Amino acid sequence: SMKIKWILGGLAGYVGAAGFVYSIMHEKEEHQKEVASSPRRALNEVWTSIAARYDDKIGTDEFMIGMGLLRRFLCRYARGDVLEVSAGTGRNLHLLAGRADTVLVTDRNTEMLAVLTGKVSALPEKERAVFRVAQADAEHLPFPDNSFDTVIDTFGLCSCENPAAALDEMSRVCRPGGKLLLLEHGRSSYEWLTGVLDRGACHHAQTWGCWWNRDIDGLVAGAGLGLLSHFTWHFGTTYYIIAKPNKSRALPGPTAHAPSPAGPAGPEGA
Repeated sequence: SMKIKWILGGLAGYVGAAGFVYSIMHEKEEHQKEVASSPRRALNEVWTSIAARYDDKIGTDEFMIGMGLLRRFLCRYARGDVLEVSAGTGRNLHLLAGRADTVLVTDRNTEMLAVLTGKVSALPEKERAVFRVAQADAEHLPFPDNSFDTVIDTFGLCSCENPAAALDEMSRVCRPGGKLLLLEHGRSSYEWLTGVLDRGACHHAQTWGCWWNRDIDGLVAGAGLGLLSHFTWHFGTTYYIIAKPNKSRALPGPTAHAPSPAGPAGPEGA
């Protein structure tokens, strides 16, 4: 009868819809497992997918919470020969222009670095002259010891597979008397908010390539950095740190010969 046909049709529709939802959720779960089990490869794929639209997607958010001001306050301490690691799309370029003798900006993701290189190329010639671009992994910097007066990392530790190694490398390449300038996401000083970050960490990582719940204070203490300034913002989830490098222990040197940094025309390996 017609009634039976309607019932069977409804059941078929329900089963189809349920199957579709299950397949989507299963795919998301598998992606989350991949992010958790193979962070280096999975996060690199995230950065590749969002590089072209990254600035547009986070620009308004950063403006609304005053992140641009924190970047500006931090970068004003850049002096001498400057290295920026995990520079992404180069959101600090305009803040570093005119503040240093040389600025080497690096990232390990080719697509992010391509966006950054385009920004360097668009700078006025006088400002552009101090910038160089190179492809480099913050956890394995291919530069000799004591190469830079200032090392900058803004929101890079959250994206490293081994953030402790990245801090050790920053210390290694920073000259005695130099400074590490850090602006980072991390665990909140409020336990309830840290719980929120923990529950959403995997989803956030697969969307933005960023683990936003890391123990920044613990990492900095473990690296033996000498704190000069330390402030937190946004309920303790944004860390503003100026520190002296740890030069008291022997650290592994570069894993490869230092590359000849590419100029504004294109990043190494891009």
